[in-house]
Amino acid sequence: MPVERLDLERAESSDILVNEHWLRYKYIREHLRTEKVLDIACGSGYGSYYLSLNNNLEVIGADVNSDSITKAQKSYQKDNLKFQVANALSLPFKDKSFDSVVSLETIEHFNVSDQKLYLAELKRVLKPKGKLWLSTPNAEASKHKNPWHLKELSFSELQKLLANNFKNYKILKQGTALATVISSDDVNNNESAKDSSSTTYIGSDVYPKYYLAIASDESIEDSDLSKLAVSLNFKAFARLDNHPLKKISDSVYHPVSKVLKKFKRKK
Repeated sequence: MPVERLDLERAESSDILVNEHWLRYKYIREHLRTEKVLDIACGSGYGSYYLSLNNNLEVIGADVNSDSITKAQKSYQKDNLKFQVANALSLPFKDKSFDSVVSLETIEHFNVSDQKLYLAELKRVLKPKGKLWLSTPNAEASKHKNPWHLKELSFSELQKLLANNFKNYKILKQGTALATVISSDDVNNNESAKDSSSTTYIGSDVYPKYYLAIASDESIEDSDLSKLAVSLNFKAFARLDNHPLKKISDSVYHPVSKVLKKFKRKK
């Protein structure tokens, strides 16, 4: 399995890629209750740690790379958080061990046959009422081939994999521009617009750069997936403000708008 890591110590806190990763973990953590959770392919461990900030959770971060696990054990320490080395295709856990399994940006690192084995292994360690949270890039949105990805999935391919392993599933969409947004087709923006406490209105028709799925053999109706999750990309705003075309447009727009305002007053 090719290894691709996101290192928060080297990445800028405002970087768009970091923001995309954080929002997925934030969204999932808000849906977890008192549970035993496996964060598989945890990498540097930042996501496992973020999940463990919910003290009702017992989190195990697992990764095939022993150096990553050693570093995670030193960097992130909490009573309800453990890290251990584990091969995702042959997990060292008993059947029906976890209430939730979190698998973010991992399945695309396997070939087609191993993707099937991977999902079967994740289901094996899930309790009968357990839930899988899985994210992966949208193959149809990728603008260039990532050398670390062996098989990216389209919506229909992801749908087929989930349907072959779970009775119920829901695929959410994550898109990114000046904000990264996780949205369900259940989002009703007409209702959101009526909510006076809401200051953000974003169309539910998000073009997916990633998919985030929840799957289970039990009903997933108790998971409220109808709310948008939004996180602003401040670095994107900075890039926009510093873009030469933006500066040129501002240099023209502001003087012209002043003239027009004076003209209106005279009239």
